[in-house]
Amino acid sequence: MDNPFEEFWEQSSLHSRNISDYGRRMSAYDADTKELRVSYPERANSHKKPKTPLSKITAKRASSRAFSNTFLTARDLLSLMSHLSVLTDDLEHRTYPSAGATYSVETFVLRFDDHSVNYYDAEKNGLLPIGQHSYEQTDLERVLSISHSGSASALVIFVGLPDRVIGKYSERGYRFMLLEAGAMMQQLALAIAQDKNLAGCAIGGILDTEFLTLLGLGDRNPKLLTGYLVGRKGA
Repeated sequence: MDNPFEEFWEQSSLHSRNISDYGRRMSAYDADTKELRVSYPERANSHKKPKTPLSKITAKRASSRAFSNTFLTARDLLSLMSHLSVLTDDLEHRTYPSAGATYSVETFVLRFDDHSVNYYDAEKNGLLPIGQHSYEQTDLERVLSISHSGSASALVIFVGLPDRVIGKYSERGYRFMLLEAGAMMQQLALAIAQDKNLAGCAIGGILDTEFLTLLGLGDRNPKLLTGYLVGRKGA
């Protein structure tokens, strides 16, 4: 394989043959040994953190997989998804940055109330149904590598289309595509943090090919980047 990024993507993809090993590795990981900051002989001086509207929201940011058993409505979902929308008539002006305004990441929403697969149209702030899926709540641990309680309302999926960005930035563009997905994920996280009725969690252990087949992207060389499980907050 001539392209190192494609090789990396192939090696890191999850499928039915390696998902069990991935789960065992996560279970065996000793979190007590992880490094959370770089250690130097001295520490920085401590300064008081300012209280701003943004700091109040970020202080509430949390990952939760505890949902109620009541689904979000389509209107609720679109209110959340609006934080990823186009802001003006200009498709290049959105709520998050993108290298060269290439916007190489597209968003899809799998709803669990009606089992629809939807393309999120950022310009219209609308969900376009493009198919159906058969996943139930009991299937999610197998296909997402996580457990949850209650009923998740939807799975938001971020899919990269690298050809949009490498045309301008060559191989460096792959990095920018991943950064864009991170910015989008933070937008959702903060939108959920400011709403006391919502819960959500970033999902990294998704079965790549299984979900990509639902999205109808054909030969666009799509890359499943990450997901976000959302729903009403549980008790």
